[in-house]
Amino acid sequence: MPSQWQYLLHNLGSWHGYFLKLSPQGQELSRQPSCVSLVGLDDCQKIRQTVQVGDRVKVLEYSHLARSTLVLPNGAFSQGSMQYTPVGEFGAELGLIHPPAGQRLRLVLLFQQGRLQEMTLIPEHLPDREQINPAVIDPHTISKAWQGESQTFYADWRSPTSDTVHCVYDFHNLGLLLPYQAIALYPDPIPHCTPFSLSLLWLAEPDLLYHLSRRYDPMGGWTELTLGTLKPS
Repeated sequence: MPSQWQYLLHNLGSWHGYFLKLSPQGQELSRQPSCVSLVGLDDCQKIRQTVQVGDRVKVLEYSHLARSTLVLPNGAFSQGSMQYTPVGEFGAELGLIHPPAGQRLRLVLLFQQGRLQEMTLIPEHLPDREQINPAVIDPHTISKAWQGESQTFYADWRSPTSDTVHCVYDFHNLGLLLPYQAIALYPDPIPHCTPFSLSLLWLAEPDLLYHLSRRYDPMGGWTELTLGTLKPS
């Protein structure tokens, strides 16, 4: 089976877009143009990542992934806190990729003492591809039956699992509707001694919905990352 590193290579390229800082209510607070370039070095044994947001530029080189990161076979990924604590900062990034369209959509959620403080939504595309539709998602397009497959990778490196998914999204409980055809799902406040998840949904095409969830156990420990790839049933 391909490695996590090989899955990450789906993200190579120069990704152009915006960093949108959002309030906990989803209101846009600021917008900065961005370019994130990932280049393979030494026959793709290393990656050089250059992040330009506005006038700020940061360059990283790495040859392995942190334990707090998991990557799924199509290149979707998540990184962030491995342990939730009600005291201090907690957060995670959820990254979806739609390879046929050369598009990515990422969401960063930051909590302080269990309450959401801010979000950053990052819509991106490759230079020769179209931008993601910037409109706020229409809940009526989601509120129906969906089916597809899910893949789950585990933080303790157990063998991944897959399953068939059948679900119906409720119009009244869809979570926070965001621009760029996205939905954010998260608890606020984060509950004590209860499992919870941080999720990003993206209607990448009219008949294609991605659902990425980073899950935590009742003790606040990160357990797994699941990607659902769904079509209307």
